[in-house]
Amino acid sequence: MQISQSTKISPTVLAALEENDLAQVPGGLFIRTFVRSYAAEVGLNPERTVDALLEAYPEERRDTAVGLRDEAARRSHSAKEPNLVRLAIALLIISVIVVSLLVVFARRGSDGSDDNGASSDFDERSAPQSNGL
Repeated sequence: MQISQSTKISPTVLAALEENDLAQVPGGLFIRTFVRSYAAEVGLNPERTVDALLEAYPEERRDTAVGLRDEAARRSHSAKEPNLVRLAIALLIISVIVVSLLVVFARRGSDGSDDNGASSDFDERSAPQSNGL
């Protein structure tokens, strides 16, 4: 319990490390950090202990962070094509809307103006009326 408190490694992970049950320990950088902290606490050389771990378990050489970065890059590359399709569809829809609005406003402008270019939509009832003064 004292080692767990001083290294801030959970008792479950410490027990797994002591029993070489690495399936119970987070991999990549975590396992190396745990082993380094544990080795320093019990008086071993942390770097030599990590090197021994990596010799015994070569699959732990690969960083989890590197694996996640590689996986994200693969997803990003494969996801670019659908994103381009979505972008093209969005641009097409926006273009149709803009063209439709231009046509509507162009028709309104040509239908609602007289020879002077003034709009015939003027409503005489809304004009201010004089009270006969």
